[in-house]
Amino acid sequence: MKNPLSTLAAAAVIALGASVLVAPAAWGAATVESAIGVSGPASRVAFSPDGATAYVVTDDPKVSVIDVDKGEEVRTISVGDTSAGVYMFMSSIAISPDGALAYMTVNEKKTVAVITLATDEVSYIPVGFGPRDVAFNPAGTFAYVTNANADTVSVIDVKAGKALSTTIPVGDTPWAVAFSPDGSLAYVANDQSSNITVINAITHTFIENIPLDGRPSSIAFTPNGKTAYVVQWGIGVAGVWVIDVGASKTVEFIETPLSSETIAISPDGSTAFVTVGMTDSVAVIDVATSTLGDALPVGEMPMDVAFSPTGTVAYVTSYADSVSVIRFDPALSASTVPAAAESTSAVSASVAAGVLSASLGAVAFAEVPFSHGVQTVAADVTLAADDKTGLLYGWNVTLQASALVWTSPSHTTDAARNIPAANLSLAAAGTVATTTGDAFIGTKLASNAALGSAVSVFSTGVGQGSGAYTVPLQVSLTVPANAAAGSYAGTLTTTISAAP
Repeated sequence: MKNPLSTLAAAAVIALGASVLVAPAAWGAATVESAIGVSGPASRVAFSPDGATAYVVTDDPKVSVIDVDKGEEVRTISVGDTSAGVYMFMSSIAISPDGALAYMTVNEKKTVAVITLATDEVSYIPVGFGPRDVAFNPAGTFAYVTNANADTVSVIDVKAGKALSTTIPVGDTPWAVAFSPDGSLAYVANDQSSNITVINAITHTFIENIPLDGRPSSIAFTPNGKTAYVVQWGIGVAGVWVIDVGASKTVEFIETPLSSETIAISPDGSTAFVTVGMTDSVAVIDVATSTLGDALPVGEMPMDVAFSPTGTVAYVTSYADSVSVIRFDPALSASTVPAAAESTSAVSASVAAGVLSASLGAVAFAEVPFSHGVQTVAADVTLAADDKTGLLYGWNVTLQASALVWTSPSHTTDAARNIPAANLSLAAAGTVATTTGDAFIGTKLASNAALGSAVSVFSTGVGQGSGAYTVPLQVSLTVPANAAAGSYAGTLTTTISAAP
């Protein structure tokens, strides 16, 4: 829920359910709906941060823009000219965390196309030879581009709109790149050298290589950042490698059908989807048990898959000029305890499952005077979580800030004067208090964290957390030097999800 504030607003997003088809604890039943037609064979897909829009690379070459609520293509953005040798199936697309830009690799042109989404204006940033994949770091300050024919990663300074002069050396034919949720690491999948390069994403330097037994093609981190999943494709054994991020080593291999290519993990971390081109389907992995569920039929030759940040749909691109829609219905979750019975007389009982909920009090910072120097203000607030499900899945509560939008006393706006979300930070969490129910057993935030990306504040494991709890927090705002006079307003999104 959102509470309007003069300076900052708070929001809560709550997700709960149980699986029927795909078996996650919090994602409900999955239904494959009618496909959305797009302007050409569809290769890669990415959602806007609010989940309202999806952007699909087609072979025209264009970007198809889909209104998620309407379930239809609403416009296209021309990116290049196929006569110039632009091969869209070697392209990838990523949306900046603030939703303002789309970056798309243009393989043969050795560039990244930069699309300003408010105007559909397209410009280009030169990178290395054979750019294949692109990803923004969680703060939106840098983007990494894998140069498949140069065995390097280019680093783009997003604000400056250009690549740094030096590149990061990686393995042979770097195919995919992904950032850890906290933005400290980047993983690069090297197709021909069969390994993962680990990069320090703060200093943009090589750390080490993690060896694999096959050719990697796609990477996804779990939301808590503890595990990474890497697809192994090719004509041999296909599957998904599970990497312990802290230990930097593989710990498990989950075999999937041949021609597995791309992977995405649901926002609650319970489910992984893997595209399988030869069978026109999506393989479904239950992350908690590392087991395959029922495959989901999708369009011809699925190329890419992405979950909406809102947790309502997943999109799967197809060579057949379409995007398959997989919708999740938490209303189909388990809601009762099975009845008990005895041989002599029937005894039955039922307990209706409730819901998970979380809320954050309003955050209002004290007014500061105009200053030529940086200023910091802080405000205390209480975060509450309540597990009334009775399902004992455990839960995780995260916070994430939006940018603070500036409005002048004359009601003038200027996006350049907005304060970035990363300027909001959270101090280590205070003592968790149990209001009712089981005593709190779990973890809480132990050190300062920037709120530009989702931050886990406190959580419980399976079999714990059946109660109501509060935790005191301190939110800080770094006001930039020469910040314009006026008001600044944004949101804090509180998310509670089952089975962290």
